[in-house]
Amino acid sequence: MKKVLIIYGKESLNFPHILTDNEEMEVCAFLISNILRKHNIDSYLLGLEKDLRILGKWIKKEKWIVFNLCEHLDGNYRKEYKVAKFLEKNNIPFTGNPSFALKTAQDKKKSKILLKKANLPVPDYAIFKRGGKDKELTFSFPAIVKPLCQDGSAGINEKSVVYDRRELKGQLNFIFENFKDPAIVEKYLDGREFNVSVIGRKKRIALPVSEIDFSEIPPSIPRILTYNAKWLKNDISYELTKPLCPAKVSKKMENKLKNMALKAGKVLGCRDYYRVDFRSDEKGNLYIIDVNPNPDISEDAGLARALAAKGINYEDFILRLIKWTE
Repeated sequence: MKKVLIIYGKESLNFPHILTDNEEMEVCAFLISNILRKHNIDSYLLGLEKDLRILGKWIKKEKWIVFNLCEHLDGNYRKEYKVAKFLEKNNIPFTGNPSFALKTAQDKKKSKILLKKANLPVPDYAIFKRGGKDKELTFSFPAIVKPLCQDGSAGINEKSVVYDRRELKGQLNFIFENFKDPAIVEKYLDGREFNVSVIGRKKRIALPVSEIDFSEIPPSIPRILTYNAKWLKNDISYELTKPLCPAKVSKKMENKLKNMALKAGKVLGCRDYYRVDFRSDEKGNLYIIDVNPNPDISEDAGLARALAAKGINYEDFILRLIKWTE
């Protein structure tokens, strides 16, 4: 069998507002290496920093399968897709999603246009640019404000849900200042939040539905999954937003969520593993709020939890990813 090169993004201080815990990603890379070696698969680790030159040198030395854990270059998550594109250009087999899916999913406007064209429901939204003309929303408050081209809940905090134009302006300025990005403003859906992970390359399997439990969130705080709630394990919001998998939903809703997740992934060209996030409105109508190719596959992450709920061993999944590249 070919040797496996496990790549991941090393920490940078250039974009401090959008970094997840890179030490955890390095731990994940070592974990995967140990799993592969346990099964007699030769593996090596490579942390990428500012550019792809070092990766270019490595791929010339051996015929690799690349296990792609790289979520950014030099701390810039908007360059994530460039790693996959580089591997595609050099005909290197790799795990995870292709560059088109990574780039398209990161642009929330583009992905919503494609999803809507495929008759998949997305919330009403508007795009705001720094220095652009003031405009009225075509939908009523409350609304939620996010960076247009970030993921991992970057830029989402307790003030992200806005209830009037003054609050909207303040949160838009926060996005413009900290992310140098346009902002997307969506209709806030004050219902339940679900996600469905999907695995597979030739044949996709939707894993059990997961739900974020907001029952312990105080009424004065919006029921949303903020950046802190998602990543900072010592933050109180992390403790108050526990995922439930499998979620307590009817069979009809479960099937609907899974079918929508499978269709959304097909529309965006996803493969191997991805996650689709949903919110419902006060009437129970479901909307897709995000498609996430290459979500976290750490041993304690949501995808691993969904694998366990399906009865799929974590190590077996890691080995499947390698097998799917062959």
